[in-house]
Amino acid sequence: MTDSGSVVSGSSPDRAVLLRPSLSETLVGLRRNYSLEALLEFNILRSEEEMNIVYILTSKNYPERYYIGFTQDLERRIKDHNSGDSLYTKRYMPWELQTYITFKNKLQAEEFEKYLKSGSGFAFLKRRFL
Repeated sequence: MTDSGSVVSGSSPDRAVLLRPSLSETLVGLRRNYSLEALLEFNILRSEEEMNIVYILTSKNYPERYYIGFTQDLERRIKDHNSGDSLYTKRYMPWELQTYITFKNKLQAEEFEKYLKSGSGFAFLKRRFL
């Protein structure tokens, strides 16, 4: 914990990440490279409580292509991307789920998605999640 009340995370000082308490408290789940079947098996996608999910997909045919999105129904959105229902991602399908982050607070999830799409957020994404 720093003097400002932020939590420091990381294995070395030069790779440390500062997390505001409000973000670290609302960050509910972080998963990497789980198949859709595994998520269903663990009931992660079938929560009774409404969850707000920021997700990152990579194209199986074009590994340098990423998609960052926000949803409350991850299973449906992945199916949409892989069936061609999403115009933006249709060209590079099929897609694979790389990472998803679950928030209780919808506004924070939307802000985090917007951040990941920014220049510094995309650099953070490549360094930490891909």
